Amino acid sequence: MMVAGLVAVSGTTASAAPRCGYQGCIPTESAPNPKPKPGKNKARINVTVGTQGNAVPRGQVKIVLTSPNGTKRTVIVDYPAKKFTIFNNLRKGRYTVTMTYLPGKNTRFARSSETANFRI
Repeated sequence: MMVAGLVAVSGTTASAAPRCGYQGCIPTESAPNPKPKPGKNKARINVTVGTQGNAVPRGQVKIVLTSPNGTKRTVIVDYPAKKFTIFNNLRKGRYTVTMTYLPGKNTRFARSSETANFRI
């Protein structure tokens, strides 16, 4: 009796590097929510980082406010300890807020980023 077998050989290796440094990263979604106060020339930027399930992402959130003339202000807050920041002395115009979630060391959460616009 003869036994015949087939052997498949792949020409490439699977080397998909995960974004967070671990296999099985937990994806995150960033959500900046600007609340402008035109009469007071300031804006409160609420930030939310969502995940699948009930996991609570830990790390930092980098908030970059770009003004109508292109100047940028950057604030980094610890998340989830602080979920907002306030920008004062804003002139009239259209502003862009870019929020980036920076996962803490040795976490399985993936980095995420999102942008929102508002007017003063």
